[in-house]
Amino acid sequence: MRRGLCKRIIAWVLLIVMLVGEMPYGVMARSETDLKEFLTEVVLTDDKGKQIPEKDGKLKIEKGDTYKLSMTFSETQDHQFPDEGDMTYTIPEGLEMVGGGIKTFDIRVTYNGAGGVPQTVTVKDNTYEIKNGILTVKFNAQDPNYDKLKGSDNVTFTINNDFKVTEEITEIAFS
Repeated sequence: MRRGLCKRIIAWVLLIVMLVGEMPYGVMARSETDLKEFLTEVVLTDDKGKQIPEKDGKLKIEKGDTYKLSMTFSETQDHQFPDEGDMTYTIPEGLEMVGGGIKTFDIRVTYNGAGGVPQTVTVKDNTYEIKNGILTVKFNAQDPNYDKLKGSDNVTFTINNDFKVTEEITEIAFS
């Protein structure tokens, strides 16, 4: 009797191990709505498109001037954008968005298609708005390719906007 019970327990344990081994990587990933956790690159350019160089780890910018700020946000297998809802990022003090309202951007998503062949689609008309120093991003769940975005574990997008420096800034902390 004991031998039969032991065999059944071992069979169940092996079945569970096999099932867990088949789970996709993203299942255990942590989802986050604070975009600060995903910020991978910040590029600041002047009105002529010239990148503002860093000197000793700091950017030299002037109060009253307008700059183009490009912020790239990327997820990893272990750290994922949420499937639903808004994501937010607090814009550093002293920077104010030029031209308000809701703006749109597209996201190119690469996924493994039939036979494991990489395929690329675009999720269009995602939105962002900057109000009271808070950047709010929302993915377009109505886009026909939205399911590919949700199923991907390597989504990256970039927000580009003009900002005016509203106060003397000695240091900008983006993350």
